[in-house]
Amino acid sequence: MKPVRASSPRMLKISYKELLGFIERNSCVASWVGKYRTGPKGGLSGSRLNKAGILCRFFKWLKVVKNISVEPLDLLERQLKLRESRNIEDRQWLLNLVLGYSRDNPDFKDYSGQRKYDIFSTVKSFCDYYEVSLTTARGIYGKKGAKKNRYKQITITEAKKILGHMSQRGRTICLIQLQSGMEIGAVLNKFNYMWHSLVKPQLDMGRERLKVYFDERKGNESAYFTYISRDGVHELRKWLQEREGIMEKLVADGKSVSKEVIAGEPIFITSRGKPLHPINFAHELNALTGGKVTSGMFRKLFESEAKVPERGISPEYVKFFMGHAPKQDDAGGTYDRNIEIREEIFEKEYEKLEPYVNVYSSSLASRSRDPLLEDIEKLSHIPALYEAFESIVIEAKNVLTQRLKREKIE
Repeated sequence: MKPVRASSPRMLKISYKELLGFIERNSCVASWVGKYRTGPKGGLSGSRLNKAGILCRFFKWLKVVKNISVEPLDLLERQLKLRESRNIEDRQWLLNLVLGYSRDNPDFKDYSGQRKYDIFSTVKSFCDYYEVSLTTARGIYGKKGAKKNRYKQITITEAKKILGHMSQRGRTICLIQLQSGMEIGAVLNKFNYMWHSLVKPQLDMGRERLKVYFDERKGNESAYFTYISRDGVHELRKWLQEREGIMEKLVADGKSVSKEVIAGEPIFITSRGKPLHPINFAHELNALTGGKVTSGMFRKLFESEAKVPERGISPEYVKFFMGHAPKQDDAGGTYDRNIEIREEIFEKEYEKLEPYVNVYSSSLASRSRDPLLEDIEKLSHIPALYEAFESIVIEAKNVLTQRLKREKIE
């Protein structure tokens, strides 16, 4: 009989129903999963699904490959007893199993070092949650290794070209990331469900700059807000028109669509009227760029465009807009249980960045860095004055170029 491969579809593939059963059957797993953030409707988020899925597959691997049929709670209790043993092999019993599943598993040979380590650290996290030591040694896993794919961060000009080839939905999502600093999870798991409470009211008022609130980012328990500027708002309105057409077609075809989706939430949906998941969007972006561009690069552009020294944008406010956990005096000391104490300061800081993230309506965003124009970049916080000087310099260069051509001909 041939040994079962650890990553064979019939062994490691688990259904959503099987995963939910694993969690419901083991209260210790449910409690551990509870420490990760919830989904937009209070259910399993991508983080919870991923962590619980890794643990579920690990126990399935133990049963099929190692012939160890054990429940999570029993495994923890057994590890507690073995850690007190004077026998070295007993003390490292569970550690060797976890390493055998993650680091040394030949079926994971195509995984990046980081992905393998994520599997290892997930099982270790489960043990640590119940104060059951998997190991106290440092570096036991070895080097995680570099990321499997390292691609150069895109520029604002390259981003504009990519946006031009995307679907209306994809262009809207990436432009929102570029203008607000949101990660893809924040866009599709949080902002996506703010239609009634936040997005529609501001659009109805005709605002060209939307303000978006978040209660925290990745469990840091620090409330923050950010903005979406006029280009993002314009593309969002265009997507909403396309979304309306999708809904009309689904209803006309007699397809089953929930009342919430018909009413406008979530904002970003698939052609079948289902909520768009970050993984599905990643596949869409990979297909377009050959896997060389990720959604995180658009979020990174927000940070890199904001950190150009000549633009005079305070780094503390950039961190705030991106949802990074603040220090006590960051961003004007606004974290006194009230993030709107000096809201006008935040808005002024964002206004300095707007000309550079409005890739369609502003000439500053797509302007190449010409040495003759760098000296007047200090005026960038006054867009009208800056553009006036810019046009004068460009016109002077054109006149000089034409004169040199005529002299060369003569």
